[in-house]
Amino acid sequence: MADKIKGVVFDFDGTVTKPFFDFGLIKDEIGMPRDRLIIEYLEDKSEEFCRKAQQILDKWELRAAEEAELNDHFPELLKFLNKKNIKTAILTRNKMESVKIVMERFGLSFDYIDTRDKEPIKPHPDSMERVINSLKINPEHILTIGDYEHDIHCGKHAGTLTMYLTNRNSDYDLSAEPDFIVDDLKEGLDIIRSII
Repeated sequence: MADKIKGVVFDFDGTVTKPFFDFGLIKDEIGMPRDRLIIEYLEDKSEEFCRKAQQILDKWELRAAEEAELNDHFPELLKFLNKKNIKTAILTRNKMESVKIVMERFGLSFDYIDTRDKEPIKPHPDSMERVINSLKINPEHILTIGDYEHDIHCGKHAGTLTMYLTNRNSDYDLSAEPDFIVDDLKEGLDIIRSII
């Protein structure tokens, strides 16, 4: 697998940053079922319901951006990728505003950032295609890292390698069949070192 990885695509919440959101509480505050995805649930709701739900989601995202911490070992991983001239990107369902706040707080930079401000959003295949086209790297030379099944499905659909980050949570879904499963980003860095 020498020279396999030329780009890494990160999810944001729970990958770049430590897990912060309690999606169950957010969904309760919105008044929606816990087993549904927020953005998709809002697609057929009234304008007023969507406006209120968006305000709730924005409030939580802003709080997360202002209070979240970088995930353990993320700084070392990003430093290693930059040193090796491996391109990096973010693919997230967050708004750009909250991503920028975290980037400014921690002095982070990436080659490309794709947020829910661009449609269609992750996990739609076009979202990963935008990332791949912007990085100008063949998908087989890209590793997608995320802590949720949509991250893995999105990467696999596009033909990238995939790494599922459990964050030491034993309650994770293996149906997405990632190429690698790691408990933390130190394990992820060790794997990346072995495949570049």
